[in-house]
Amino acid sequence: PTERRPGDLLAAEQGDLVAVAKNFELSILETNSLRVVSKFKFTDVVSHLEWSPDGQFILIGVKDRNQAFVRRISDPEWHCKIDEGLAGMVNCFWAPTSRHILTVSQFNLRLTVWSLVDSSVQYIQSPKKCGNQPTQRGYAFSPNRKIFALIEKSLEDGRDMVGLYDLSASLAPASIKQAQNWRCLHQFYPDTFDAAHLMFTQEGNHLVVWESPIKTSMQVYQIVFGQDKIEDIQLVHQYSPYDSQKCLGIRALAVTPNKQYILAGYCDQRLRLINTLSWKEVFAFDHGHHFEELNDLNSQADLNIYVESDNPEDGPLYEAVSKPFKLQKLTQAQSSQIGKDGELPRVGVSQVSVSFDSQFAASVNENCPCYVWIWDLERLNLNSLIMQKNPVADVEWAPNSLNLNISSSDSKIFLWSLRGASVCQVPYMSQSENFNVLKVRWNPNGKNFAAIESTSGMVFVYPQLQFFMGDEDEEEGDPDQQQLPSGDPDP
Repeated sequence: PTERRPGDLLAAEQGDLVAVAKNFELSILETNSLRVVSKFKFTDVVSHLEWSPDGQFILIGVKDRNQAFVRRISDPEWHCKIDEGLAGMVNCFWAPTSRHILTVSQFNLRLTVWSLVDSSVQYIQSPKKCGNQPTQRGYAFSPNRKIFALIEKSLEDGRDMVGLYDLSASLAPASIKQAQNWRCLHQFYPDTFDAAHLMFTQEGNHLVVWESPIKTSMQVYQIVFGQDKIEDIQLVHQYSPYDSQKCLGIRALAVTPNKQYILAGYCDQRLRLINTLSWKEVFAFDHGHHFEELNDLNSQADLNIYVESDNPEDGPLYEAVSKPFKLQKLTQAQSSQIGKDGELPRVGVSQVSVSFDSQFAASVNENCPCYVWIWDLERLNLNSLIMQKNPVADVEWAPNSLNLNISSSDSKIFLWSLRGASVCQVPYMSQSENFNVLKVRWNPNGKNFAAIESTSGMVFVYPQLQFFMGDEDEEEGDPDQQQLPSGDPDP
C-alpha cells in the first residue's frame, strides 16, 4: 500500500502493470511500453493505492471525501464505491482474500469489513492504530491467511487488547454461512504499556507484539489451537535489549525473507539481529554510537567506503575512500529536533531493508542521516558505507538480485551492488524545477524500476542496468537486459 504523495506508483504482482495516481486521476500503464491501459477520474485527490493480492483489482482511497473505490483491471466498466460518510475514513486496505476491504474510521472508532462478494458489512470496535507505518500498523494476517490479528483498545479500561478473528470462512466456498466470517476467536491483554504492532511467525503458531518507541520490550505469545477455536494464548518469551525503562525502543523493524531473523532498529543507534526460533539477540550492528571514525580496529579490512562527489568532467559519481574515515554526525541540538515523521527526535535507526536472499541489510541512522550502512548478515560485519550529499530519503532492494537503490531527494538515482556503487543522473530533458527523486520502486520481476519525483509527480521507468547483472547473466547475454549510456539513462 502507498500513502498519497505526488505521483504515487504501485506495480502489480505480475509485474506487467503499474498504477500512477496524480491529483484527481489514476492511470494504469504497461510497465514495458508505458502504454495507458485505463484511466479513471475521482472527485478529490487520491490518497491511497493498493493492488489486491491476486492482482485483479485496485483499491483507491480518497480520504478527503471519506470514500474508497475499487476498479477491476479486466473489466473497466465494473466498479465499487465505499462511503464511510460521517464516520470518516483514515485508512483502507485489502484482506488477503482479495474480496474483502477493511476501512478505518476517524479517531479509530471502528474497523469495517466490506465484502465484494455479497455486499455485506461487519464491524470491529476500537482498533488502536491501523496505519501504514511499517512498524506501527497494529494488525497482521497469519501466513495461511486464515487469522486476522488486531491491536484494540478495551472499551472498559482503555488497555491494549489483541483480538484474533477467523477468516477461514471467507476463503471457503460461498455455501458457508456469512455469519461465520470474521468472527472473534479470542481476545487477550498483552503485557504492554503502548503496543505498536504485531506479526505472526512463519509457522503461524506464535504472535510477536512490540511496544512503541517509548518502551523497549518485544513479546512472543504462543497460540494454542483447538478444534475450530483458540483455546489459550501463552507468553513464552519477552525480549528487551537493556534493563533501563528510561530508554527509547524500536524505531524500525524488518523480517528477513527466510523468516529466520528479525532486524530491529533501536533509538540507541543499534540494529539488532534477533533469531525467531530462540528469540535471542544474535548480534547488534553499531551505527557509530561508540566510535567517531571507521578504522582497522572497529571494521574489517575489506570495508568499502563510497562518498558522493561531483566531477566537472565526469559529472556526479562515487569516490572510493580509505580508512580512517571520520563520520559526520548531527549535533546534540540537531538530534533533539523532531524528525520528518513528526513524532520522534532525530535519533536511532529509522530505515531497515533486507535483500531478497537474506544475506544483506541496508539501514539509515538518523544521527548520521547522509549515510547508508550495508551489513553482511552472514559475516556479521559492515560490508559498505555510502555517504550522500543530502539526507537519505529511501532505500530499496531489488526483488531478485543483490542490487540496492538509494534516493536522496535530488535529481539522481544512486545504485549499489557487490561490484560497487554508481550514480545515475535523471535526463535533463525530463527535469522540472526543483526535481527531487523521493523514492524508487522495483518492478516485482526485477527487470526495471521506477523513480518517483516528489514535486510534479512525474514517474520514470528505467531498464535494469548492465552494471547490475551477475557474471553468469553477463556471459549468457540476456536479451531482456538493456544497457544504458553511462550517466544518462533513457526513461
